[in-house]
Amino acid sequence: MFSYFYHEKIRKTKLIMQALFSNIYVVRKKADGSVINQQRVPVSYASKSKFIDRIENHGDLHEGGMVAMKLPRIAVEMTGMNRRGQHMVPKTNTFLSRTAAGASKKFYATIPYLLTFQVIIASKTEDDMHQILEQILPYFAPAYTATIKPFSDYPDIKEDLPIALMSVSQEDNYEGQLETRSSYYYYLDFEIHTDFYGPISDSKLIKKAIVDFTEIDDSDGTLIERITVTPDPVDADSDTGSYITTYIIPGEGDSI
Repeated sequence: MFSYFYHEKIRKTKLIMQALFSNIYVVRKKADGSVINQQRVPVSYASKSKFIDRIENHGDLHEGGMVAMKLPRIAVEMTGMNRRGQHMVPKTNTFLSRTAAGASKKFYATIPYLLTFQVIIASKTEDDMHQILEQILPYFAPAYTATIKPFSDYPDIKEDLPIALMSVSQEDNYEGQLETRSSYYYYLDFEIHTDFYGPISDSKLIKKAIVDFTEIDDSDGTLIERITVTPDPVDADSDTGSYITTYIIPGEGDSI
């Protein structure tokens, strides 16, 4: 019943979310305003539980644990998918696109979905956290639109992905003894409107068009004129060649 196809739409959306926050920096300064150092904030795809567990519980090298993560750091996780039923279009809707080789392909109506993501920001100091937030929040008022090419074989097809920031929450980890590693966490929840495409089918070029004209109030359908359009030469595509138009006016009594 089903045929195989894979457009990598979910994977591309995850990569977009990671790339969106890949150019954020924190700058440390002295009291006189001179810069001590500048650090780019790394971004990874990780679940909230594993991300925080790695930061909080794997910092002791003497116990054979993993090397602690260097903060600040950002993690991205997809948290849900929901169909946007109110944005559905008729399944019979199609559009055509042509490959570089000149072949026409038919694309059927897309299925609209809402993808939810959570971006987790962890930092050791409040100032680092404030710098990161102020480089993110102004771009979402209330949404940021990213443009992608959903198909590598059809570069002319582009799609806009509205990315909306829905909520911001925070958590300060001060529990435990004084020597326990403490961190600041902020959680940013996003929604992305996207569309999923079904299989792509071949579409043949129309080589002949026939239009018949009849009287509107003629119940017998008496033919007044028939117009036939064909390409010249016959194997011409839409970018080359010309068209031959033939007009036929039948005699009295001819009908369709």
